[in-house]
Amino acid sequence: MSFPGIPFTGYYPADPNLAVGPNDIVEIVNLTIAVYGKDGQLKFAQRLDGPNGFFASVNGSYYMTDTKVFYDKESERYFAIVLDVPGAYTTDIKESYFCIAVSPVGSGLGTWTKHRINNLLTVGSVQFWTDYPGFGYDTDTVAITANMFEVAGGAGYAGAAVYTMAKADLEGTSGVTYTQFLDSNAGTIQPTRGSGGDATDIYALAADTGSSNVLAVYHIGATLEKTTVTVPDYMPPSWSIISRAGEMEGIDGRILNTEYRFGHI
Repeated sequence: MSFPGIPFTGYYPADPNLAVGPNDIVEIVNLTIAVYGKDGQLKFAQRLDGPNGFFASVNGSYYMTDTKVFYDKESERYFAIVLDVPGAYTTDIKESYFCIAVSPVGSGLGTWTKHRINNLLTVGSVQFWTDYPGFGYDTDTVAITANMFEVAGGAGYAGAAVYTMAKADLEGTSGVTYTQFLDSNAGTIQPTRGSGGDATDIYALAADTGSSNVLAVYHIGATLEKTTVTVPDYMPPSWSIISRAGEMEGIDGRILNTEYRFGHI
């Protein structure tokens, strides 16, 4: 069967994401979240941003983007993440946050636990904000990755950052602390989402922009470990279909999603 999802909200790109659990389907786009039954019935929908939005209880601003949602089989919860970057539409970015919501056990309905986590990175005397997040997890830890750009319209780029935090902290209401790592020579690291009984580690992959047959492989733990592996030649898609300007690009060579299942990435 098929059914219509969230209608066009007016935002480019839409950044659509979908998470499927035992009973519900949660969809998220710029800038709306919705819950459907598997029969296609709309159960809940709400804008994400502003004083009346889904993240209003944690003071979410109007400047949200890069929406993602996942269903974690281990905790039986949905995790939604949105970047909150006040000033983004004017390029005068001086703040940067992860807005994260965690559903009740087994359902996309009910009261979600929400957090707004300051994620500014300071290198020397320069601060950097987050863009293009990745989201991964194992049985007890969440890893969020992002590309770090200089605040207030600066041209600097610090590299790719990794933030790790306890899944239990995100599920609770006592606050969230994180550990931060930085690879100053990387861009767009995608962490793994684990399923299966041995999903006790988080790994990550990044395409090497200078090569068509090398991937960077990370292990995310107490430290950030990195190695490279040689793979068969790959290239970004060359096709295009409909979009705002009449075409939709096939993006580039960046990796969009990674999974870790039963010892394999």
